[in-house]
Amino acid sequence: MNNKIIFSLLLLSNNAYPIEDMSKLYQQVFGKKVKEEVLEIPLFYQGQYRGEVKANVLLERLNHIDTKDLLYILKQLVKEDILNQVQAIDNIKTDQLKNLGVKVVYLADELKLILTIDPKIKRIEDWSLDLGAPSWSKSSKYPDRHSFHMNYLIQSEIVSKSTSESQTRLNLYPAYSFKDYTLESEHYYESNDSKLKRANTRLLWHSSKRQQRAELGDINFETVEKQSYRNLFGISWTKDFALNPYIKTTPTYKHKFYLEERSQVKIYVNSRLVKVAYFQAGEHTLTGVPLESGLNNILVVAKDDSGIEKTFQFSKFSSTDLIEKGVNRFSYAIGIKSDQESENKKYITEDGPTFSLYYERGMTKELTSKFYSQGDKFQGILGTNQTYATKWGLLSLGLATSKTFDTDRNGAYGIFRYEVNLSQIDLLKNLFFFTSLDYTTKDFTTLGNLNQRNNLSSTFTTSVNTSIFSNSSIGATLQFSKARYDELNDRYGITGSLSTRISRRVNANIYASKQKDEYSNWNETLYAFVTINFSEKNQYVTTYYDSTSQTKRATWSKTTSKQVNSLSSNVSVTKQNEMTTGEGSLKYHSPLANISLSHRYDKNETGQDSKKTTIKLEGSVLAVGSKVRLGQPVRGSFAIINPNKYLKGQKIGVRTTSGYNEGENSLTDDIVLTNLAPFHYKLLSFDTSQLEEGYNIGKENLAIYPKYKTGHYLKIGAPGSVVLKGMMSLKGQALTLKTGSITNIKTEEVHLFFIGRRGEFLVEGMTAGDYEIQLNNIKHKKFRFKITAQEQGLKDIGLVNIE
Repeated sequence: MNNKIIFSLLLLSNNAYPIEDMSKLYQQVFGKKVKEEVLEIPLFYQGQYRGEVKANVLLERLNHIDTKDLLYILKQLVKEDILNQVQAIDNIKTDQLKNLGVKVVYLADELKLILTIDPKIKRIEDWSLDLGAPSWSKSSKYPDRHSFHMNYLIQSEIVSKSTSESQTRLNLYPAYSFKDYTLESEHYYESNDSKLKRANTRLLWHSSKRQQRAELGDINFETVEKQSYRNLFGISWTKDFALNPYIKTTPTYKHKFYLEERSQVKIYVNSRLVKVAYFQAGEHTLTGVPLESGLNNILVVAKDDSGIEKTFQFSKFSSTDLIEKGVNRFSYAIGIKSDQESENKKYITEDGPTFSLYYERGMTKELTSKFYSQGDKFQGILGTNQTYATKWGLLSLGLATSKTFDTDRNGAYGIFRYEVNLSQIDLLKNLFFFTSLDYTTKDFTTLGNLNQRNNLSSTFTTSVNTSIFSNSSIGATLQFSKARYDELNDRYGITGSLSTRISRRVNANIYASKQKDEYSNWNETLYAFVTINFSEKNQYVTTYYDSTSQTKRATWSKTTSKQVNSLSSNVSVTKQNEMTTGEGSLKYHSPLANISLSHRYDKNETGQDSKKTTIKLEGSVLAVGSKVRLGQPVRGSFAIINPNKYLKGQKIGVRTTSGYNEGENSLTDDIVLTNLAPFHYKLLSFDTSQLEEGYNIGKENLAIYPKYKTGHYLKIGAPGSVVLKGMMSLKGQALTLKTGSITNIKTEEVHLFFIGRRGEFLVEGMTAGDYEIQLNNIKHKKFRFKITAQEQGLKDIGLVNIE
């Protein structure tokens, strides 16, 4: 049997022989060496995308895999000794992996790798939900070094028969990002005074690794307990856990259990199944259990191969008010006061500087300590809070002292809190109980309240909230305050709430309260609303009643806020005392901006009426490098996705976590996403359902990591915009079940093909150039053809008759 026939058979059975032998046969048949490709290929395990690995591909078969890339994925899946063996081999081969129990299959048509792991080598000694960032985060693309965007709002109000005037308003929110720094500002313009006003302007620095943020200018800072917030122009330094949500900061606990045989293990937290896995015999440690706030019941049910069950039970109290031992959180700020208006910023230098600081640290897993202080030249405050978790619930003790310098007033404040959350008690679920008792001296003041009068000396509060059955929850709160002065009365009040799901679509909520203040004034509140959801249509109907303001309202809404090229609408009718109001609005979410139109009509019982029509245009100007685009308002960070020249004119959509396209290139060549959450890894999925035949996007998933108000510029698409189709005959006789190759004469790029039983062949990913066709086991004159740069999609060369 000659070599050409052997090579043809090898192509029909691609894994029959070692890849090195196929490479040698290819050289003997065609007289030249085949080129090996280095590709970044998406890898999937158990149907989930796990990341990308570099791999060497030869003749559409996997040859080598980058060991470093593969280890990053395997470290969460296989035993330590297997990882050590893999690490010892650079550019590991698939056969070597298979001998270790790791199988990687390359699907050339889909450009993906499928990972399979032998159960015997799976990582089983520990189980932890706290796995940090997703496995595919390693392949995430970080923001461009420079980016700029400016959100804008153009609003025009046209009024008639009203006390207000028609006016046009322009809001601008520019932000420039360079590496980890962001400069942002807010500007406003109104036609009635024809002045451009500036509000907040600040320079920010973020470090997700350190979970820290610094600000200079019109700063933001965090407050706790008895601290007061005020607008400052100065500098702040904050440790913010939200800057890296993949680092666990709440206390974690370990629970050990022993298995005598290999078992299937089910783990429940408060009767909720959270994990199913197979564990080998031996001692195991359970860590990173996803605890809920309150008392948690952890149940481990192990069933061995003979069907015998064994259970292990643990209890642990948890709270979001606690942080892990040794972990700290803080916020420090100093600056001068600015006015409380959001526009036309002014600074009050005559009052001198104001400082605010707090520091919090996990002393043990059960005890978190907090210290804070705040002050200016008029007054100061110093306080602490200690939070301690016990098996009976969460205890908290807070103390604070204040001093007013001009009047030499010294005051004190203290509070004790207790709360417990029980997951399930017979018919009751998620029972939450809270009680507190505080005491305030008459001279205690908070920042900015120099003339504060404490009419009440102490306040006792207790509340309970619980779910009943599976569709309702009720709550009640009782509060009593002791009056400090004889001429005043004690204050007391009671509130109640009910929330219930009447049916799959209908929900109802009722809230009622009755309070008597220290001046013997009664305040009564009753409001209720019913919501009917049509989630499959993104629609809902709400009816609302408020007894205090005598308001009745009915609203119908349809909202698709994230879906591009969609229309949101809203209609409502309100009756309040003697006034009836009707409102309607439409909002179109285009790829370039949001356009909305609303109209309001008011009429009282005397027949007087007024009208107001509002038109809004909301969008953004985006720039990354020299690329400038238009898009919807940026809610966080943004990305500009540019299809390559081979995808020009093709419709492509992008999705993140929703089931619909959040960005499309329906109006422009580029796709713009403006809803990326900062400091969260995001996996972009491309919708290729509208691609014409012959076009190839390449990778259908792309991982990115946005930072604060940053921009990405991403290019997508694989070479090739032509699918070649044809039939072949030899001296007039149709050919079937034959193999061959199509070679680019200039670049020597080779495309292999197979002629099916119907005599047709199909080759994807072809680009412009001169080509020749060669059948493998038949001597003939090479057939040449050309693909021009203008040709795209399906190219049918018809019947090719070779001699």
